Parts: sequence; C-alpha cells; structure tokens
Amino acid sequence: MGHNLEAPFIEQRTILGRIKAGMKERLAVEGADSIRDMYISGGENVYPAEVEAVLTDHEAVLEATVLGVPDARWGEAGHAVVRLRPGASCDAETPHVFTRSRLAAYKVPKHVTIVDDYPRKAAGKVQNHVLRRTLLSQAG
Repeated sequence: MGHNLEAPFIEQRTILGRIKAGMKERLAVEGADSIRDMYISGGENVYPAEVEAVLTDHEAVLEATVLGVPDARWGEAGHAVVRLRPGASCDAETPHVFTRSRLAAYKVPKHVTIVDDYPRKAAGKVQNHVLRRTLLSQAG
C-alpha cells in the first residue's frame, strides 16, 4: 500500500495558515505558483503566498499578487498588486498599513499598486512575469 507519511509532518509545520518551515512543500503539493516567486528581502525569505493571504483578508481586496522587485537597500522588496472588490475603494497606503499590523516588517510590501485586472493566461492564471516586467518598466 502506498502511504504518504510526509503529508502529516508537512501539515504539522503549518500554523494558522501562515507559512512556516515546510510550507514550501505544502504549497508545491497544492500547486501554488507563488513558491517559485519567493524573494529575499534583507536576507530573509519572503513567500508571496503568505503576504497575498493577509492582503485578501482585507475587506476591500478581492485579489492580490506579490512580486519581489529590486531594491537598493534590501536587495529585493515586495510589490503588492491588488484588485479591489466591486464598489470598494482604498488608497495604496491602506493595504500597506493592514499588512504591517499582521506580518513581520520584512514581509510587508514596500510598494502597493491597485489595478483593475491582471495580465492573465487563457486559463485565467496571473502572468507574473508580464506583471513584473510592466512594474519594472514603470519604475525605471
């Protein structure tokens, strides 16, 4: 019989849905793309899926994508790109303040951009590489 003895171990290392040691394996099993987009900010690993989960806890945020972008001080910093719920409004500072109260400082996105929609593949997945290229061209 084939038993997956590792699954309970991976699950134990996840606390309250936040990424802890071993979450990388769980995300890979669940098929999350954000694991490939892990970035290092000030020497610390930041997993976008964790930041995105916190951002979407905000009542105005429908969807969030977090990307690592070059930063002179930290090497890389988070750039959150959020879509708001229909009829909702908020400025770029609101998600920043919201995440600051729920995440370690190095995980809080340094930049926040609010968009109407994301570049997507035919299957509906966000094209992070296109989004990153757009953000970098606007910054530079």
